[in-house]
Amino acid sequence: MIKDITMWVRPLPAFTALMAALGPGLAKAAARPEVALAVAAATGPLAAMTRLGDRTLVPLLIRR
Repeated sequence: MIKDITMWVRPLPAFTALMAALGPGLAKAAARPEVALAVAAATGPLAAMTRLGDRTLVPLLIRR
């Protein structure tokens, strides 16, 4: 049984995508289906927003 996992993820879009991919499954594995739904509902839009912001807004802020 895995007790702890330590990960370093950068940038933020990668971290939110990881949360959206792994979070609901981890909650289901812990026998918490209601938490799995909440995690999926929270992390899905967050991952989409950070991905969009990283692709469209960050380039506008970088000096060239």
